[in-house]
Amino acid sequence: MSDDSLVCEVCGKNESVGIACSVFGAMSMAYCSDCIRKNRDSYGLLVATAACFPVPSDQIKLEDFREDLRATVTATMKYAGKSWDDLRRESTALLKEMAAYDGGAKGA
Repeated sequence: MSDDSLVCEVCGKNESVGIACSVFGAMSMAYCSDCIRKNRDSYGLLVATAACFPVPSDQIKLEDFREDLRATVTATMKYAGKSWDDLRRESTALLKEMAAYDGGAKGA
């Protein structure tokens, strides 16, 4: 890997082959060929996406995702070593963090 190359933002290990938009939202990231081939995306973006769903984040399940995203959700969670309980807990914590931030901004 050369000094000026980008590292994959999904695995954090391999040299990226390009920049692309995440399937979880309008955010561009560097991806390596292995993560692209294995249909993986950023776990952090998955958590943020789950936190924004119209269902309670502590009840989220695979069926709440669009059908065309389910393989990426599954591959991303598996690669990150995360369970559905982890995703629920982390998306709920993110919601609380966002609410605390929002509450501090009121009246500013």
